[in-house]
Parts: sequence; structure tokens; C-alpha cells
Amino acid sequence: MTMLLLALKLTILFAVAALVSIGLRRGRAATRHLVWGLALAGALALPALATVSPRVEVAVLPVETLPSIETPFFADDAERIKDAGPPLAMTPAVTRQDARGAVTIAWVPLLWFGGAIVVLSLVGLSLLATARLARRTTPVLGGILHDELEQARTALGIRRPVRLLLGHDQAMPMTWGARRPQVLLPSEAVDWPAERRRDVLLHELAHVRRMDWLSQLGSRVVCAAYWWHPLAWYAARRLREERELACDDLVLAQGTNPADYAHHLLAIAKRLRAAPAIALASVAMARPSHLAGRLLAVLDGSRERAGMTRRSAGAATLTAALVVLPLAGLTAVAARPGPMGPTVVPSIDTNTLCNWGDTGNASASHSNIDGEHVTIQIALDGCELSVRSRGLVRFTDDERDVADLGMESWFEIEERDRHRARRRAEFERRDDRIVRRWYVDGREAAWDAAASDWFHGALLVTFRRTSYQAAERAQRLYAQGGGAALLAEVEQMHTSSGITAYLNLFAQRDRIGSDDARRITRMARQRVSSSSGLSEILTSLLRNPGLDDAVRAEIVQATTVISSSSARAGVLVAAAEYRALTPAIADAVLHSASEISSASARGQVLTAVGARLPANQPLPAAYMQAARGISSSSVQGAVLVSLLERDRLNDAGIAEVLELAGDISSSSERQRVLQAVLAQHQLTDQTREPFFRAVEDIASSSTKGALLRAVMASSPDAATTARVLVVVGSISSSSERTNVLVQAAGAGLINSPTLRAAYERAAESIASRSERDRALRALGLRAT
Repeated sequence: MTMLLLALKLTILFAVAALVSIGLRRGRAATRHLVWGLALAGALALPALATVSPRVEVAVLPVETLPSIETPFFADDAERIKDAGPPLAMTPAVTRQDARGAVTIAWVPLLWFGGAIVVLSLVGLSLLATARLARRTTPVLGGILHDELEQARTALGIRRPVRLLLGHDQAMPMTWGARRPQVLLPSEAVDWPAERRRDVLLHELAHVRRMDWLSQLGSRVVCAAYWWHPLAWYAARRLREERELACDDLVLAQGTNPADYAHHLLAIAKRLRAAPAIALASVAMARPSHLAGRLLAVLDGSRERAGMTRRSAGAATLTAALVVLPLAGLTAVAARPGPMGPTVVPSIDTNTLCNWGDTGNASASHSNIDGEHVTIQIALDGCELSVRSRGLVRFTDDERDVADLGMESWFEIEERDRHRARRRAEFERRDDRIVRRWYVDGREAAWDAAASDWFHGALLVTFRRTSYQAAERAQRLYAQGGGAALLAEVEQMHTSSGITAYLNLFAQRDRIGSDDARRITRMARQRVSSSSGLSEILTSLLRNPGLDDAVRAEIVQATTVISSSSARAGVLVAAAEYRALTPAIADAVLHSASEISSASARGQVLTAVGARLPANQPLPAAYMQAARGISSSSVQGAVLVSLLERDRLNDAGIAEVLELAGDISSSSERQRVLQAVLAQHQLTDQTREPFFRAVEDIASSSTKGALLRAVMASSPDAATTARVLVVVGSISSSSERTNVLVQAAGAGLINSPTLRAAYERAAESIASRSERDRALRALGLRAT
């Protein structure tokens, strides 16, 4: 009994994790990874927690005391029962003591222990193989690979030192270790394009940041402890899959192009291989077995890429504890058998057997297989409703009957209450007619008004608690009663996807009134849990031509409850691009965009807003706040360049762009923005100082020199030239400093005694004598 009870607990725990993961399938991969990690940790803790958790007793009747129970059956089961032969009799010799002895015989724990030793031995051998591999590799202590590793480590906020190793040409990129992580790259990585090296290093360091090596070893321990339970292996595999998706999301959140990243993954998986001996003790980048799903996820622009916050991780851990603790205390005890009275069956009436309008603990699953087969299961406080169908099914307008079935199509619906009463309706197409069969507690009855009343109620439950035929039914209700009928029905519904279909249909209608738009927005915000569904409804509303700016601002404000960065960005871009962008709408869009965690998604919104800003105006304060919060240098640079290329800013606006450019950490991206400023604008008293402040902070001598030469090529005024002669002194490279001065002298910009004196001071400060002489000769000065 002990092992069976443990197996039941594990099954419940992993099933709950699977259901939660399915519910989060459009959410963050990091969240789903945490769900599976908590499930595996809870599984490992179950035996220990059983000693401290509150005891939850479940009565189980001993086998020999079970009475004979007549079970109702369907009419079409009768023929099979006739041919089944006499029922098997229980052998009196098989007693409860015999059963207990059969379960607890010595070979069961020995077999369990032996299997665990085998799995742990494989993990141990893999750890030894990994250590041997590390000794055969070449450490990277400097050069471009080491610099790129440090840049990626800084970008991901990793403080621990990371050791970079080079293996053979076909070594799969991977990582292992916790206190001092190690990242392995193939020796051919030196010849890879810089973008591929960056993406691979970001991916492997994402594993380091997330401590994935430890979580993988933990999952192996769980598989060793419960090697006999298939769901333990399934949970470990799902943990591994979501781990890779979460790391892919971190890479893409750094501004990596999804198409390029997918190409890198495919190339690595095709060419490189990880040795099987080290697979259990390392975290490899791209295994071919799960590559197709990863590529689809990478290229899916609607996916949420953000990681877990500490608050959400803490809430998830607390929720997992509330599930695991009662489950650990679950204990089976023998129940005292008593006389069984007659089954109480409610009388037949015109309604459903159960009160499905209650807001009790209900669960619904809706599976649609290849567009043909539908299976629905709904449970509420001991009641069950099931629906199965194949092919085309169309109901009458009053939803009291089936109006039409496609060829070879059928439809079945059944309800059971807690007292084992049953109602069932079956519809099948035969030739050109629909055959209806109606069952009451397993016995067939004539299809009458009572059957029609029950069918109407059961079908209504199906519609309201699932998304079954949501689009078709929304069209039908709108045709019968308009928007009022749709909104009234939404108030009775229990499923987010169904509510989405109803509200979206109404939102797409032309000329919605302001009151209806506000009501749709309120319902969507309160009742739609899916980010994509809420985004779809709000976008449809924003595109409706009959709404004023006040209502549009309220719709934009509703986006703050959308957790998906890409879904929220889609609504905000639609708000920015539709007709004139008023200050009120722009402010609402920018405030919502400032809460988007994904750099690329926030960049899309700011680019859309920047294209619609009024000409010759400073940047709104909300725009500055949203742009400053972009974590990716490449995205921030792209936003500012796009803003400058629109040529819609006055001097004050360009000065604000330059202040933002000074916050960009990447030298190349900052250079890109500053060059865009020079291409569109002649530096003035208002823009000169923020421009040169942004230049002075650049560490790269070549980048700084290129920018100053670009200033010299833009025919600057005397004040700008003088500023260049000061800033040039911050260039560490003698040759770069000389190149700037030579260009200034050759362009005839040193045309006053003051500038000549400043030039001479800058030239004399050059450390290299040959470069100093070259600079002085360019202006006709005598070398010292």
C-alpha cells in the first residue's frame, strides 16, 4: 500500500504540473521551467514531508468487505455483457494479509534500490567524463574570445568568474559547474562570425546565470529515486526542454535577431555533437531531438521573452508548497464497512442534474484533434459533463437540438451527478436523416420535451465553461440579439478563450458606441486571462472609427494588465499608428511601454511613437523615461537612430537624444547614434555639449577618433572645432589623435590664433614623437 500511495502522490503532483504548464503554454518559458523544477523538488521532498505534514486520511474499503454493486450501463453495452461469460469469483484464499505480504516481499525494495544505483552510477560516470574532458581542453585566458565572454557576462549581470575552454572542432557548446562554471566551445569558434560567437556565449552564460547545471543534476537525482515512475522521466525531459527555451528567450531579450539566432542553432545542431558519456552531467546548447520546437519558439514573435521576477518566483514556490504539503500528508486507512442503502436518484425534470451555475471548483479540458475529433470533460463538486464529437456539428438557433451533421459525423453529450444518476444524448447521421438516442440512467427512452430541455441545459453548460464553438455561437447570438446579447452572455461564461471570442467579435463591428467600448474594455480586463486574447480585443477596439480620444486612452491604460511584452507592444503600436497621435494617447502609450521588460518589444512601441511625434518639438518626458529603460544597447540605438532619421526634432529634442545616447554602453551603438545626429544636424550651442559628453565616455580610441573626424568633415563652426581640439586629448591612441588633427588642419578649420594655439597644445600632448611631428607638420609647425 505504501508504494502504491507514493505512486499516486507522484502522479497527482506531476499531473498538476502538466496542467499548469499547459495553461502557461503561451507564457514565459522561465515560468514553465520553474513549475517543473518545483514539481521535481516536491517529488523528492514527499517522503520527508510526510512525517511533518498534517495527516489527511482517505478511507479505503478492504477487498473482502466490498459489497456487490449493480452498476448502471448503457443499452448498447448489453450485447457485449451477454457474451462475456460468467463473472469471475474471488478466491477465498487470497486474503488481505496475503496481499500485504505480496507487496512487501524483499525483492521490491531491492529492485527499487538497484534501479536507483544504476541511474546514479550513470550520472557519476558522466561527471567523471566531464572532468576528464576539462583536462583535455585548452583554457582561453585572453584574446577576442575572452573579451567577448566578459562582455556577454556583463550583459547578463553574472558576477561569478566563468572559465572558457576550447575543445575539438566538433565539440558541442556546453557548460557545467556551479561555484566556478566552465563553458566549452569548439576550437572552430575562433573562425565563427562575431554574431554567432556572441549568441552562443549568451546562451551558455544564460545557463550559468540560471544555475541550470544544478537543476539538471537535481532532476537526475529525482529520476534515480523514482526510476520506476514514467512521469518522473517526463518531468525531467520537460524541465530540460523549458530550460533551453528560457535561455533562448534571454538571448533574444538582448536584441538578437530571431532569424539569425535560429540559423545559428540549426548550424550548430547539424555540425556539432555532444559525447553521450557527458550528456548527463553537462548542459549542451543544441540537441537535434528537440530542435524543431525550439526553432518555432525562437521565430514566434508573440512569445513572452522576459524572465521570472523574484516576486513571481516566490509566489510560485509558495503555491507549490500549498500543493505538496497536503499531498505529502495523504494517508490511506481502512474504512469500516457498513450497510449500503439504496442509491438516491433525483427525479427527472427539465433541467440538468447538477447546478452548473455554481462558482465551485470546476475544471475543464478541451482537446481538438486534427480539427475532426472533440473531447470535453467538465467536473464540478462531484458532477461530470462529457462531450465527444466528430466532424461537422451544427445546432438549432434555440440550441435545443442538433440541426445538421456532416457525413460520417456524430455528437454525444453525457451528464453524471454525485449520486450516479446519468443522462446521455447521442446524435448520428444516417443517410439523409439525424438519428437521436436518449438515455436515462443507462436505459434508452423516447426523445421528448424532457430530453430537449436537458440537452439545452447541458449544451449551455458546455458553451459557458469551455470555448467549444465559441466563434460560431458568438455569430449566432449577435445575429439574434446584437451586442447586448453577446455582453449578457459573457457575464455567464467561465472560460477566458470563449470570452475572448465573444468580445472580439463585438469589438470588430463598425461604429461601436463609447459606452459599449468601455464595457468591453472592462470585461476584457477583468475576465480575459490570456495576454494574446486581451491584446486581440483591445487592438480591435482601437481600430474602431467611432471612438473618441478619451475612450482610446482608457483602452490603452487597460494594456497595463497584459503580462506578455510582445502582446502589449502589439496593442500600443496599433494605438500609436491609428490616425493622429494626440498628446493624451501618446502619454498613455509611453507610460504603458515603460513597463515592458522586453527590449525589442519596447523598442517597437517607441519607434512607432517616434514616427508620429509632432515636428520641431522636444521629446515628451514619458518618451525619455521609456527609452532610458531599454536594456539592450542595439535596440536603444535603433530607436534613437529611427527617431533622428525622421528629422522631426528641434535642437532641444536632439539634445535629449544625445543625453540618451550617453547612456548606451556599447561603443559601436553609441557611435551609430552620434553619426546619425551629425548626418541630420549641425551642432549648436544647445547640442554641442551633450554630443561631446557622449563622445568623451567612449573607451575605444578608434570609435572616438572616427566620430571626431566625422565632426571635422561636417564643416563645423569655430566653437565646435575648439571643442574637438579639447576632446581629442582623451584619445589614448597616438595615431588616432594625430589623424583627427591632420584632418582638421587639412580642411582649413584652424583659421584663428586661438584655434592654432589649441591645435598646437593638442599636438604637443601626443606621446609618440613621430605622430606628434606628423601632426605639427600638417599645420606647418616646426617639430620639437
